[in-house]
This record gives sequence, C-alpha cells and structure tokens, in this order.
Amino acid sequence: MIVGLRAPMPPSSNNAYRAVGNHVTRSEENNLYRRRFARVVQEANPHLLTVPDEFCDKRAAYGVVAAFYFAALRRKTQGKYTIYLKEDIDNRFKILGDCLKEVIGVDDANFFDVRLLKYQADAGEEPHVEVFIRKLEEE
Repeated sequence: MIVGLRAPMPPSSNNAYRAVGNHVTRSEENNLYRRRFARVVQEANPHLLTVPDEFCDKRAAYGVVAAFYFAALRRKTQGKYTIYLKEDIDNRFKILGDCLKEVIGVDDANFFDVRLLKYQADAGEEPHVEVFIRKLEEE
C-alpha cells in the first residue's frame, strides 16, 4: 500500500524554531503551518481518513518520497558550477515529517528510505510538496 498526498510547502526549519531560555520551541510560523497542513491535507486527501490501522505500525520501516515544487529555482553560476539559491529541501523535510506523524500516524523515526526531489512548479502553481509513503517489506 502506498499513501500519497499533496500539501502546502513547509517553511524552512531556519524559521520554524526559536530559542526560549535554555530550550528550543516551535515558532508561530511552524505552529501555523502544522494547523494548515492538517486542514488542507484532510480536505484535499479524504482517502487519508481511511488509512488502515495496520499501515501505521510503530515497529515497521517506511520509505518516503517527497517532491518539493518551488515557485522559482534561482541559479547562480560560479565558474563551471551552477548553484541553486535558497531552496533547501532537507530542512523543510523535518517539519514535514513531524506533520505526517500528526496526520497519518507514521513517526519520522521509522523513515528508513528517504528520497527528496526538487522541482520548479508550473507557472501560476502554488509552491507545494507531494509525498508518497510505503511500508518497506520485512527481509
């Protein structure tokens, strides 16, 4: 079984946490995104409300593919190399993983095969992420 969903683009983790005294807590931007994620995902992906309980196994390993669609991929050339600017996906995935746990019930600690992809969204399309999760077969 593969569970797929489309969700708004998560914020960068650079803006998702803040230091308060001796500990780190979620920023307001992070909290707003988590609420929006839950609402949008459940409205746009009603099939998630019927994910079988056996899919959400705390002892299982999962594979995840997350495709991030940005409004524009900005590039800069330095010699023979092309550098893409300000579109980190690894730090956005942490927030996405936490949200998936809250909505689907699969803990990101159980993600053993993770593939992150970066694309430019079509003209006029909102930045978003498409996620596919599957339970890995036991060997």
